Amino acid sequence: MKVIFNRSILEAALTPAMGCVSNKNTMTSVEGILIETDGDRCILSAYDLEKGLRITVPATVEVEGSYIINALKLNQIIRSMPENDVTIEVDRRNVAKISSGRSLFELHVLKGEDFPNLPELSVEDGISIKQGELRSLIVMTLFAVAQNDQRPALNGAFFQIENNTITAVSCDSNRLAVKRKRCEIERGDQDTIQKFIIPGKTLSELIKLIGDGDEIITLRPARKHVIIKIGEMFFFSRLIDEEYIDYERFIPKNNKIIVEINTDELKRCLERASLVTEDIKMGQVKSPLRCNFEDDLLQLSSVSASGSFNDEIIIKKEGGNIEIGFNCRYLLDAIRCCETEQIKLSMSTPLMSMLIEPVEINDDDYFIYLVLPVKMKD
Repeated sequence: MKVIFNRSILEAALTPAMGCVSNKNTMTSVEGILIETDGDRCILSAYDLEKGLRITVPATVEVEGSYIINALKLNQIIRSMPENDVTIEVDRRNVAKISSGRSLFELHVLKGEDFPNLPELSVEDGISIKQGELRSLIVMTLFAVAQNDQRPALNGAFFQIENNTITAVSCDSNRLAVKRKRCEIERGDQDTIQKFIIPGKTLSELIKLIGDGDEIITLRPARKHVIIKIGEMFFFSRLIDEEYIDYERFIPKNNKIIVEINTDELKRCLERASLVTEDIKMGQVKSPLRCNFEDDLLQLSSVSASGSFNDEIIIKKEGGNIEIGFNCRYLLDAIRCCETEQIKLSMSTPLMSMLIEPVEINDDDYFIYLVLPVKMKD
């Protein structure tokens, strides 16, 4: 195989591919990038057996071939090369010569046939949606996806597509996030309700690949995988094959204490509070944030091993007074994702979840968050 690439184009293709390369697998092949020639272009593939990426890159193909090159080394080499064309040539000994100008590297490679089989990368009968709309759904729920929960379903975000409405849900046992958005969706069967769970690690990589504009991407959930086409790139991932929790039953319906508060004021106040509550000193990792809702004032305070914090925010409240404690980080993550200028906080008792939602309900673009309180010492 002998191929000549534009260095900048090759580097731009390798950057997103690195997020789909495994460094914890016993299979050497999944630590590499598969480079396959295809006419006057090359196809680059990365696959860590959970998620993967395939991207087409223009190239001058002098000798055809298919080989796997260690991704980390290849990426480091290409980034260090001068701004010239890069030539990758593999000889019969399975040694790749990577050269640009007077710079030359040699790496041992594997034959392309050793690369794991990829799912069928087709988006026929897929769902077309604006990048910005999908990105909003992911960003507003990703923070509440569990990391290593024993219930596999919670380690991903649940998506439901019905007509032109997409609902995304995440829950990590301490927080629940629901984002519902009416989108401009194009798909074959509008009457079919589609439900699937995408792993959190996949979503973390996906938001690096999509922007917040109106460019169209196509998404096709299959039985085991979801395939997403972004321009000339295919991004794919295994789905979590589990039933998602009945999240709606966790949302309280009759909270009697209702507070309206400015979102930005509360966010900035929580950011200040986190300087104390997140401090690690003398073995004390986190201190609870004490929230006292009294009349038209919210008093926030916290005491840790290194110091204390106190602040106040003017609020509009209905119902009785209440003092309730939270993990500041959990609460701050939710408030940072609130898109409206004013939000409504609904509570019942110091031991029941607080509900966070917009003051003005818009069925076409709606979010709701639940944050569990923590018990406080008197």
